[in-house]
Amino acid sequence: MLRILYLDNDLPDMELMRDALNRQGVAYELVEATTKAKFVAALESGPFDMVFSDSGVPDLAGKEAFALVRQLRPETFFIFLTGHDRGSVFESLRQSGANDVFSKRHLQWLGGAIGRALRARKERPA
Repeated sequence: MLRILYLDNDLPDMELMRDALNRQGVAYELVEATTKAKFVAALESGPFDMVFSDSGVPDLAGKEAFALVRQLRPETFFIFLTGHDRGSVFESLRQSGANDVFSKRHLQWLGGAIGRALRARKERPA
């Protein structure tokens, strides 16, 4: 079972995420964070297999969330989920060092992103 931390404050998007994971047959525990305090507390509570992050919540930008993950849980796979389909937004997020970036409009690709994360974890030197 994958332990996933999801940073977002849009309740309909959070429901879409759960639906996408269920449709794709992913066995998961989804911890949802809607504020910076909840996000940091979750990161400090224990390891996650991956973090999904919107571009941010009012008190925490997505790139800042990424920096926190790299600081507190550097082994954690990080995926930005954006409401944008623009290549410039994607490229900016990729350049930040995120493991994957894709549009929330394409949650059907989530299974592929999870698969890439799991393969990357297996290929990491011990």
